[in-house]
Amino acid sequence: MTITHETGDTISESDIRVTVAGDTAFDVDESNNETSTLWDGDGDVSAGSSVRVVGYSSADTVDGQTITSDWEEGGTLSPADWNAIAPGDTIRVVYNSPDSDGSSTLGKKEVR
Repeated sequence: MTITHETGDTISESDIRVTVAGDTAFDVDESNNETSTLWDGDGDVSAGSSVRVVGYSSADTVDGQTITSDWEEGGTLSPADWNAIAPGDTIRVVYNSPDSDGSSTLGKKEVR
């Protein structure tokens, strides 16, 4: 599933978190099966920016991990605490305010 910031203000990547079932969402580089977290850096998210959500994990470190097995939608991943997105999962884009402890869900979508 692809998430796109269509219009609106530019937001710092460090203030955005993409989750599935409360866990950190990630993409997979198809050339080497390595994971990367989404909008999790020093850049900005501006109109037209997009990320692909492939799976999610409760692991402490999501970036740069090698996924084995079938990471396509609904597939089984290894290590065991990694999950491919599947129908019924809800993906959330959460804004964490840099000025307070507050956060807001900017959008959510159920995978079908």
